[in-house]
Amino acid sequence: MAFTKGNTVGFKKGRSGNPGGRARMPVDMRELVKANTAEAVAVLLEVMKNKKAPDSARVNAANSILDRGWGRPTQSVEADVTTGLSPDLLKVLRKDFWGFSAKREGCAE
Repeated sequence: MAFTKGNTVGFKKGRSGNPGGRARMPVDMRELVKANTAEAVAVLLEVMKNKKAPDSARVNAANSILDRGWGRPTQSVEADVTTGLSPDLLKVLRKDFWGFSAKREGCAE
């Protein structure tokens, strides 16, 4: 049950508010979108090139065109990955299972 005005209970504990997940786009809608792709791109190009359009609209149109033509830029992720394993166990794993010595490979022990 969704949380609405007057509902003091809210969602039931342990239950999703949307158990079915996001609704799928109907096939006929997908076909309609595909059939109008060229016109949509033409509108984006028109907005992008329109000097009287707000800068934000022009930038959004340009980004949309670039994203669809070249794909979205890759995102870099900075992570600090630690194994949680003891240094002694890591030495054994490196030597016996991974087949290299940390000293030989220039790794920190």
